[in-house]
Amino acid sequence: MRFDITDVPMPVRVGLVILVGLVLQLSLVGRAQLFGVAGDVMVVIAVAAGFHAGPDRGAVIGFATGLAVDLTLVTPLGLTALVFAGVGYASGLFAANLIRAVPLAVVALAAVAAPTAVVVWVLVGVVFGQNHLLNAPLIPILGVTSLVAALTAPLVSPALRWATADPMARVRR
Repeated sequence: MRFDITDVPMPVRVGLVILVGLVLQLSLVGRAQLFGVAGDVMVVIAVAAGFHAGPDRGAVIGFATGLAVDLTLVTPLGLTALVFAGVGYASGLFAANLIRAVPLAVVALAAVAAPTAVVVWVLVGVVFGQNHLLNAPLIPILGVTSLVAALTAPLVSPALRWATADPMARVRR
């Protein structure tokens, strides 16, 4: 009997991608700064999840990704999870109306969704009493976030396509 990695249950594959993404975020991406601002690869996981798995699974994967990020932050637990769930859901809705065969579709979606997620994160944070988030240099953060999302989307997207693949789809064809 031959082992095929797609035989591993989807939640385990998605969890592995989230874990690897979090390690890369904390060890590399979060330390590399441009204009004093670090990018965020984790939001790209939520975007790619919605793109490849649809709005419902994108929301669930986005929530799990955001919760993993929340465990590393001092903001209220669940703030990032809430925003990333919305990002995954919205990305899934937008992807349903995009031409998925265009290779740059996920890059463009990530480049727009990532800075939008930052704005929503700040606004939701302010609603929950995190007024200090308004003191951040938002313009450089939005620019760097968009750039990092566009650069990392071609790497993250195949990982999420693999993680969310339905092994039964091969049998049904």
